[in-house]
Amino acid sequence: MSDILTIQVMDAQGITSQAQFIIPFTNTPVITTASPLPNATQGSAYSTTIAASGGTLPYVWSILSQTGSNGWVINSSTGALTGTPGVAETDTVLVQVLDSASQSASKNFSLQVVSSGGTLVLHQDGFPLPAPSAGVGLPYELGITVTNSTNLISWSVVSPAITASFINQSNARTIFSWPSPTSGAISIVIQATDTVTSNTGTITLNI
Repeated sequence: MSDILTIQVMDAQGITSQAQFIIPFTNTPVITTASPLPNATQGSAYSTTIAASGGTLPYVWSILSQTGSNGWVINSSTGALTGTPGVAETDTVLVQVLDSASQSASKNFSLQVVSSGGTLVLHQDGFPLPAPSAGVGLPYELGITVTNSTNLISWSVVSPAITASFINQSNARTIFSWPSPTSGAISIVIQATDTVTSNTGTITLNI
């Protein structure tokens, strides 16, 4: 594509002259999908689609390089990245998109493969163990993060039977919310369950 620019010059006697200039410009494609990609699970079929914008359709997708023990392939027409990983690790995949005007863009993606049948690891956010103290009758909140997951997590209180809730419980991070703690020490066991792999993990909060 190009723009046309018309320039006119006038001398002291009012005589003018014009010329047109063609200014070409390129609209190169840009890969818009963010890295890291959604987690994959060891031994399970995986698919995610890489997207791009700009350039001139249609696109042709390819993998320029990849690291790790797992093999990944990409559909040259749709940008769908697929594979069935056999090793739990973090892979990197360098993806290229080529438009019909032979303009290209590339991007390096990180892709974590989590183990099936493994144990989730839970951490408190911002505080070392033990958990910070609570005020009697005052709302209590504590952030909890889980690793080695697909980021699709279900949260629950294993013990004791207290009235508590979780905020953003579909993510790999949640806010444990206890509306009105009572007096005295209490030990609370919280469990995270990966809804994709069924892996579980617990954390004990001594409040």
